[in-house]
Amino acid sequence: YKHKYPDLNITYINHSFDKSLYPNIKNDDGIIRYIGSFYGARTPAPLFEALKKLKEYPKIELVGGGKKAELLLQQYKLKNVKVTPPVSYIKSLELMKKSKLLLVIDAPAKKSIFFPSKLADYIGANRPIFGISPAGTTNRILNELGYKCVDTNEIVEQITKFEQQYHEFIEQKYPNILDELGKKKKIDDEIKVELEKAINEFKTIFKAS
Repeated sequence: YKHKYPDLNITYINHSFDKSLYPNIKNDDGIIRYIGSFYGARTPAPLFEALKKLKEYPKIELVGGGKKAELLLQQYKLKNVKVTPPVSYIKSLELMKKSKLLLVIDAPAKKSIFFPSKLADYIGANRPIFGISPAGTTNRILNELGYKCVDTNEIVEQITKFEQQYHEFIEQKYPNILDELGKKKKIDDEIKVELEKAINEFKTIFKAS
């Protein structure tokens, strides 16, 4: 509008967050969270479809997800996923700050022009963010910040690709992990350390597209 109407005295304020409102929490509680409602065409279905492909994943909370999320969760019957009631704005900042990972989910579209206000709060929480969003504003911002974002319509394909490439990577670079798993029949502390090392290395080379 400033470019379109140069003669008007227009001031705009970028999306922002207030650092003083966040509690001082250093350690996360191991839970992945989406905070907000699923209104309009926005839906947790792409996330649920992706989780169906995974054998294991951390606890996930959809805070304030509402009836749409609750009904879909009943349909998918996913473990470690729950929908919780809405919380106050200040409480939501606390939950963001203690989360292991924050999820932003946009509605399926060819291109999204919207910037979810919750994304600014996520950024202020200084926690890792994973986006499920088509090409557009959210996708661009997350990539610029160094976070991962996959297209809403392609997440199941990307999860499958991740699994395939990860298994190939382990077989080629960390065959000892598979050998130890075969011998011990369980993941002990020693294997956990090796797996974490392998996963961190794989994340730096994985190509989602």
